[in-house]
Amino acid sequence: MVNHHLEQIAQAFFKSWFIDFEPFDGVMPSDWKTQTLLENDLCKVIGSGINKFHNNKIYYATANINGTAISLGEEIKYNKRPSRANMEPTINSIWFAKMKNSPKHLFLNKEMNDFINASILSTGFCGLQANEKTFEYISTYIKLPIFEELKDNYAKGTTQEAINLSDLEKFSLIIPTDDVLDSFHSITKDIYSLISQNMNENLKLIKLRDCLLPKLMSGELSIID
Repeated sequence: MVNHHLEQIAQAFFKSWFIDFEPFDGVMPSDWKTQTLLENDLCKVIGSGINKFHNNKIYYATANINGTAISLGEEIKYNKRPSRANMEPTINSIWFAKMKNSPKHLFLNKEMNDFINASILSTGFCGLQANEKTFEYISTYIKLPIFEELKDNYAKGTTQEAINLSDLEKFSLIIPTDDVLDSFHSITKDIYSLISQNMNENLKLIKLRDCLLPKLMSGELSIID
């Protein structure tokens, strides 16, 4: 609930600046550009493929993400991993589920570094690599309700409807000037930092719960009044 409120604050800034253009007299400035999500100056699509790892990692399928909430994934070895475990998270990467009616997002800034280093993601996610200054802008764009509406409209398939990478060309992305991007970054970076801190705390609590609950159920541990 706290993270949802923080996300709404960031979206309110985004809508005011980049949809309604309120600080710019309601008109997009002439020195801004419009590009596509597939090819733009602010982020790049992350391809599939992972680096070989020796210690076990945690695999997160799209089913392990609900909105932006993360549940515990599956521990995997490099040589014995699901075929879909083939996307590598990075710092300042943004991820969304490609399937229709699946509003699932991961926003991985530097505060999520421990999660990044320990995780492998499903090919059911599409990843966008931003940088420190563009991370919040792209994250907020992806979290907008209109993004999910467009994704659902473009999704296609017989067994499972989803978008593919070429569909990203259909998404328009406004490219503001560097000074405006810097201002948006300055305003929203603490919001996304708090979101990440809350997510890390939630993951710790989930791990603790899943460790203690079986012991309580088996009687190995007991609660003393």
